[in-house]
Amino acid sequence: MVDPIPGQQSDQELETQMYPVGTEVIYKEHRGVIVFVDPATGTCSICIKEFPNQPSRQVRLVVSIHDMEHIVPVIGNHSRS
Repeated sequence: MVDPIPGQQSDQELETQMYPVGTEVIYKEHRGVIVFVDPATGTCSICIKEFPNQPSRQVRLVVSIHDMEHIVPVIGNHSRS
């Protein structure tokens, strides 16, 4: 395994800071479900329903590790270490 560049986080560190797939969250006033997590790039995708009457028209937001502070789980433990 190659050490991360100084000042960058390893994939394992990024993975512990991200919510697991299937977690229902609120991101910047949008309610959705995390559908994809990629610790290698530090991103996740949140599927939101912008058109609730049309299930085929769901929108996915890609969130960077730098915006994780804006993600709040809908239920469960709201503390972040």
